[in-house]
Amino acid sequence: MFDESWRTSANESLLIKQFKERGECKWSGTGFGPKDPGKERDTTRPSWFDNTYPVRDDWPVEDIPDQAAVGDVLRLLKNQLPFLVRYEKLGKAATLPVKLKGVPRNARAVLLKCAEALGLNWQLTLLKNGFILYPVLKDFKFGTRLYP
Repeated sequence: MFDESWRTSANESLLIKQFKERGECKWSGTGFGPKDPGKERDTTRPSWFDNTYPVRDDWPVEDIPDQAAVGDVLRLLKNQLPFLVRYEKLGKAATLPVKLKGVPRNARAVLLKCAEALGLNWQLTLLKNGFILYPVLKDFKFGTRLYP
């Protein structure tokens, strides 16, 4: 078994401690970068960090084919984007085709096409810390509905 200091979070904790001691810890002190706050917290006020450094919805994506199953495209996006992409379990909808020929290869454009492929019962919302895609129509006070 590895010593406790070999964990990634241990290294992060050491850096946070060092910055706090120097009075240079302007973030929450719980870690670096945006954290996934969990599904039930999508309605909460964004943190200072997320307000200061919101995600770039035009973040470029690579290796997305012109046509694929929506589940495959969402997995590709989730694996390569440096921020939150959360979606409800797709079930059979995972096999629905997404046509992306001519679509700009950025997070927002590709996710919009995925939402369209899933249909009007699915909502794509942009939050300060990422995107969420749920089969429910709901207003998120601190988010922007992109679809429908």
